Amino acid sequence: MKKYFLVSLVSILVFSNALAKPIKNKFYENPPLQAKIGIETNFYFGKIIKHTKLFKTPISKYSYAYEVGVNFYNYGEKPWQRKWKYPMAGISFIHGLYGDKQYFGNSYSILPYLNIWIFRNKVVDAYFRMGFGIGVLTKHYDEITNPGNNVIGSSLNNITQFKLGLDWKINTHVFLNTCGSFTHWSNAKIQNPNLGINLAAITVGLKIFPSLKEYSYETNKPPKPKKRNEGMIKYSIGISEMGKTPGGPKFMTHTGTIALNRYTSAVNKVFGGLSVSYESTIYNQLKYSEINKGENQHWKATSLSVFIGDEMVFGKVGLFAMLGFYVHYPTEIKRKIYFKLGANYYYASFGKDKAQKLFLGVNLKAHGFVASMIEFSQGITF
Repeated sequence: MKKYFLVSLVSILVFSNALAKPIKNKFYENPPLQAKIGIETNFYFGKIIKHTKLFKTPISKYSYAYEVGVNFYNYGEKPWQRKWKYPMAGISFIHGLYGDKQYFGNSYSILPYLNIWIFRNKVVDAYFRMGFGIGVLTKHYDEITNPGNNVIGSSLNNITQFKLGLDWKINTHVFLNTCGSFTHWSNAKIQNPNLGINLAAITVGLKIFPSLKEYSYETNKPPKPKKRNEGMIKYSIGISEMGKTPGGPKFMTHTGTIALNRYTSAVNKVFGGLSVSYESTIYNQLKYSEINKGENQHWKATSLSVFIGDEMVFGKVGLFAMLGFYVHYPTEIKRKIYFKLGANYYYASFGKDKAQKLFLGVNLKAHGFVASMIEFSQGITF
């Protein structure tokens, strides 16, 4: 498992820096007729993955999903758009029909996403897509009506999705979309059980462009970063349910983080640092169960960790992945590593050359393949 997360983080770092290389593609110098807005429809065919031995709900059938979305294209009006090779943003509605419907029911999700182009030509476009949103599931664990579902504990969940795809250009108005996808639903342990649904699927669909015009890509070289190194401090708060029994009390987790960021380009930075967390959930569990009575239970509910990560910056929004290693960890936590995926919104700049920035953040924290918590942050870079 450790190797999996290390490989994942290194892959993200290498992949993000490779995509941010200077533009060298004749496609952008002499583009065909194109659109600023497109419509996308997709059909998913796949199966829910049993990603842990704790996943007891039987999986015997395939799952399906239908998607309709709106895509927004750009032509490099802003420097960061040129550096990322004109990424496409979009938002979609996904209706999931899970196999073994008696346990999982259906899902209805809203998914904002971003497409980063791997390569483009007159025949096919290759892309990587990542999206984060909100989903509602029609069935979840219930002690009386649905005890066989030990995977999802609430109706409202987050949805996280990754895709690798190819757009085959049938003509200028219609593209055939083929891709492989991984989609995750969970509530980040706000309500047990919280193993989450992981759906691996193949996807086929169409991208349709009703209106086409002649657009020219801005190809001027983006500026270099204003600085190479910066510090970062942030405070995060999360909520989780005590214990593993559904319906238990919920408590807060407080986390302080300090990091050093290193810009590898104007739109990407690697970082490393230290983090301290205090989990009220674990403290109260130790207190009320009288576990380790007489010992320092506050210390046993505190974790210390070091971490490394990578953040891809798209204007005022940054998307990051980080891998953490516990130096000291609470009694309840058995895994010594964790993984975080999230986003920062840089809403204010100040100081000399506006080099200091305030940001709000949200991220999902996971141990192994199971989400542990969703965190909300306020921070500053300097």
